[in-house]
Amino acid sequence: MTDEPDPHSQATLGAEPTGGRCPICKAPSAQKFRPFCSGTCADLDLLRWFRGGYVIMPSGPDADEDGDALAAAAPENGKPIDPEH
Repeated sequence: MTDEPDPHSQATLGAEPTGGRCPICKAPSAQKFRPFCSGTCADLDLLRWFRGGYVIMPSGPDADEDGDALAAAAPENGKPIDPEH
């Protein structure tokens, strides 16, 4: 064993637990870093967002960015819409 303090220890953080668990490491979360247990876990979560690790999928009619809405708006006769006219 080493004499180094646990970085996730509540005594090290100086913050009271909130009753929940850190979504990164599952340690008790701290009020100061809620919902995380420490600044380290909060920074790791932010890094995951920056790197595209989390994705919020769009929904609804305005979520269409690939042009499928144009095809859905085509006339009933089946002829494609000429974008130049």
